[in-house]
Amino acid sequence: MINKVLVTGGAGFIGSWLCKHLNDNNQHTIVLDDLSFGKKSNLKILSDYTFIEGSILDEPLLDEVPWDQITQVYHLAALGDVHDSLDNPKKYMNVNVTGTHNILEKCREFNIPFLMTSTCMVYGLHAQYEEATINGIAEHHNTLPVSPYGASKLSAEQLAISYHYGYGCSIKIARPFNTYGPHQATNNKEGGVIPIFLQKALNNKDLMIFGDGTQNRDFLYVKDCANFLYKFMNSQNAPLILNAGTGKTISILDLAKKIVTSSSSSIHMQDHPHPQSEIMVLKCNSDLAKSTLNWESQYTLDQGLAENKQWISEQQND
Repeated sequence: MINKVLVTGGAGFIGSWLCKHLNDNNQHTIVLDDLSFGKKSNLKILSDYTFIEGSILDEPLLDEVPWDQITQVYHLAALGDVHDSLDNPKKYMNVNVTGTHNILEKCREFNIPFLMTSTCMVYGLHAQYEEATINGIAEHHNTLPVSPYGASKLSAEQLAISYHYGYGCSIKIARPFNTYGPHQATNNKEGGVIPIFLQKALNNKDLMIFGDGTQNRDFLYVKDCANFLYKFMNSQNAPLILNAGTGKTISILDLAKKIVTSSSSSIHMQDHPHPQSEIMVLKCNSDLAKSTLNWESQYTLDQGLAENKQWISEQQND
């Protein structure tokens, strides 16, 4: 019997690649997505899925989902922009916390294992401790988010943990670091820094950096992230919370320089719209994922950039 697995946000960037990984492992995916950020075109890579268009805030719609047929829930539906959250905090608490509550309630009712993707942004200022900048930030480090986005994801984490201890639900919380790759938006409103830079370089447009470019990030390729989520969900020995990253960082300025090497683009600095929310170093320590899941990232940054660049180029030529 083929398992039916629900992926909220399954038409999104990470969600679609997770669904592909599930398909590759003989699991039928039920994709729940309101298409506010996800795209139907992202589902072209899937071979076996059911699509339900709707929001995790729509409780009557959630009542129509075939929960009694679902064996696992991957909860990826969320809002995820730091700058936008500082401008619209209420929206983030509503979607990321109330929406998570709605899915948790269904998992509690039907006794379905639940995994949610959180974010490295929950660590916030504690990511700046010297130990964390050298050895990477680990799951035992304290959390101190500096944006409503980070706070909303941490709130959702705590809610999920309360369902584990309060109701005995099977709960797992994934904290991927800066994930990039095909299907990620290339516009300034929704996109990540890598696809934005790649698209601009492909079109010989200038790359704009917020601040001075010395902020360092640990970039995780989306296929590695999907593999991590799958292994985490299906592990019998994993802890409640796990990080995923490469353990290697690059400054945003050096990233820009790497991307413009085959382009006539220039690099420019601009004022940061929310400098108070900037975290200068985000480096992952994923030793726990390695020891409990036997998981490590497989893609180098250069390999991931090459695949991402090819995908963006193909989209432009379609």
